Parts: sequence; structure tokens; C-alpha cells
Amino acid sequence: MKKLTTLTICLLCTLAVFAKTYKVTSADEFKKVAAVVAPGDMIIIANGNYTGWELALTINGTEKKPVIIRAEKAGGVIFSSDVHKPIFQLTGSYVEISGLTFTGCNVFKATDGDGFLISDATEKNGAGLKNIRNRAALIGAVATIDSAPNKGCSIKVTLNPLTQYIYADANYPNSPG
Repeated sequence: MKKLTTLTICLLCTLAVFAKTYKVTSADEFKKVAAVVAPGDMIIIANGNYTGWELALTINGTEKKPVIIRAEKAGGVIFSSDVHKPIFQLTGSYVEISGLTFTGCNVFKATDGDGFLISDATEKNGAGLKNIRNRAALIGAVATIDSAPNKGCSIKVTLNPLTQYIYADANYPNSPG
């Protein structure tokens, strides 16, 4: 029995040695770490106020060893400002995010294309605008859509202060989106 206990402790210590913890203070540092992070690793974002982060990354953990992204101290990492892409657009599987605060975040998407009448899209039972508004509501945000023929289209998503939870849309392997 003593040998089994000793062996179990040695195995657990060995597994813990392979997991790494990375502390980052910028979007560039985060990108570099995300390129080498492995299942079980942790990325800690240093406390502070951050603007201008627009990251699109693929990170993969496993069911038993998720990759963890967290604030140095819960509520100590605050993202704010207007962006034209999501602050974190993570693809992959088994990633846990905690302790981050998003306040006054406005996500803009604009085109200078043809545009359209919003009333036409709504009357024709198009699902696109409804889906945008519903997805924004899921995370406590408000979507504002402005479009007119020959004027292009802009979509602004305003995220209210959020520290209690992060909604992960389809955070599982083989997700359709």
C-alpha cells in the first residue's frame, strides 16, 4: 500500500512539472505564449487596464487538462475601449477564462458596401440581424445596427461591465461554430 501511495504521489508531481504558467502584460506577449501553450498550462494576464487587444488564436487543452486563461487577481484585469474585432476570438477546445472584466467595450464592424434597409431584412424574416441581437443579449450586450442602401452597414456591440461570467459559445471539440 505504501508503494502504491508513493507511486501515485510521484506521478502527480511529474504531471504537475510539465504544466507551465506564463504571465503576460501585452497582446504581443499573449500571442507568443498562445503559440506554445500546451494542455494543462496557464496564462495569467497581469493586473492592469488594457486597450487595443484584438486577438484571434487557436488554443487547445484537453478535458482533463484545459488551458486556463485568467486574471492575476479576479477583477484586476480590465479591458475597455472600442475595437473592430473581438478582444479574444479563441478557437480550439477546453479553454477556461476567468477573472477578466470587460467594461465600456464597443465592437464595431462596418462596411462601405451596398448596405440594405433594416426594415426589409426584418420583414423578410431574415435570421442574421436577429441572431446578432440574440448573441449580444446572451453576454449582456446591446447590438446597434445601422445600414442604408448605398451607404454601407455598421454594427456596434456594446458590452456592459462583466466580471461574473464569460459565455463561451460552443466551447467543445468539433463545434460547428
